[in-house]
Amino acid sequence: MTVMREEFDAALRELKETVDQHTADLKTQFERIAQVQAELDSLRMASQRRSRKRKSTPSQPALAADQQR
Repeated sequence: MTVMREEFDAALRELKETVDQHTADLKTQFERIAQVQAELDSLRMASQRRSRKRKSTPSQPALAADQQR
């Protein structure tokens, strides 16, 4: 099978365009994943801060049953 130079160049251009498109798509997906990860990390840190505040807040002392108010 003989391939003409024009056919080869056309196939090569098409392959390059496909690779470029896939690269752009992957870059977009990577950026979105990074954004979601950053948001998740932020929510996780906020949750940990709230959890620590609840643990460090002294609870109300329990009243003895025989003590009058």
